[in-house]
Amino acid sequence: MVIEFKKLPARAHRHPGAAAVAAALWAALCIACTATNPTQDKPDPNELRAFLERRELCDHLRGEIPDPGDPDATRDAVAAINQYCTGTDAQLSRLKRLFAADAAVMKQLNTLEPCIESGSQCRTSGAPR
Repeated sequence: MVIEFKKLPARAHRHPGAAAVAAALWAALCIACTATNPTQDKPDPNELRAFLERRELCDHLRGEIPDPGDPDATRDAVAAINQYCTGTDAQLSRLKRLFAADAAVMKQLNTLEPCIESGSQCRTSGAPR
């Protein structure tokens, strides 16, 4: 990757915050250029750990049934479920593909329901629930 820089006029260097802004932009560019490509599927233990923690909280929230007469509690419960559960069906499926060769991980992933989201593709594709 080739990055070309334009030379700034001398007066641009006089702005007191210019150096900080330039440093922040440079850091962001460096991070963006070295970040892992999300299309590269490699087993990542940190991703697995974060998913399992999120999914545990999601499953806990799904089990918390608020009092039907309390609309605020119902709204809060639905918001929390949406926050922690949305996307977990697809992520579980992806992690199962990535860790297919790891029996210990697969044993743990196979304990989770594969299709918990109401609008999930697994509900429309005929995948097991």
